[in-house]
Amino acid sequence: MKTILIVEDSPLFAQALAKRLKSDSSYLFSIASSLSEAKTLVGTLSFMMAILDLTLPDAPDGEIVDYITSQNIPCIVFTGTFDPEMRKQILAKNVFDYVLKDSSNSIDTVFRSLERYFLNSNSAVLVVDDSSTSRKHIGNMLRKGHYTVIEAASGAEALKILANTPAIRLVITDYNMPEMDGFELVSHIRKIYSREHLAVIGVSSQADSALSAKFLKSGGNDFLAKPFFYEELHNKVLLNIELIERFAEIREQAERLALLNQ
Repeated sequence: MKTILIVEDSPLFAQALAKRLKSDSSYLFSIASSLSEAKTLVGTLSFMMAILDLTLPDAPDGEIVDYITSQNIPCIVFTGTFDPEMRKQILAKNVFDYVLKDSSNSIDTVFRSLERYFLNSNSAVLVVDDSSTSRKHIGNMLRKGHYTVIEAASGAEALKILANTPAIRLVITDYNMPEMDGFELVSHIRKIYSREHLAVIGVSSQADSALSAKFLKSGGNDFLAKPFFYEELHNKVLLNIELIERFAEIREQAERLALLNQ
């Protein structure tokens, strides 16, 4: 059972979240409407994830996020207002995700993010870059998204890791690397793995608009120009991994049908 803490002072949003969680029997949740109530619940129960309203009557400046993260509970932040400075502050608190309340789809977005938190740990991502600083930076962004991260310092090392790690669903590779650049690595990968089995995202800091086109033509699934925001990486990784998961489901269904028809 996945235990969830909801901290929300709006009865409307709290009830909507509760209704959505009740639709999935794998979730067990508790609701608090203030920081003080949340502290009482955390002191008596164990939670795997928290969904938090950023502004509460007794915690108007996001203190709830500081408290929950200090208890080593990952969280999704729900906020009704947003600006660049607030975004920076939220991400600095090492939250898993944040969702705006300004959309009729907000509850569904929170639930999808919650589902991904538990699913992401099953997906391994291989980060390939000859720069240890860049690998660490991208790796930390991915770990924040609860992915399993594996690093490779070269294309040759990446191919060896892929051959021995079937759990890898996605490769993020830099373009400019010695001996084997990103294009060559993608070409080698596509000789073994199709786009439906393994996604590849290219990254580069070179100001060449043709790079993305060439990378996609070489067999890549997507492309990111450095520097990029956490949300950009998060969304591209999520979309590509979900696509790989859907292909896997289709293959499994086809295999089951084939067995039934034998």
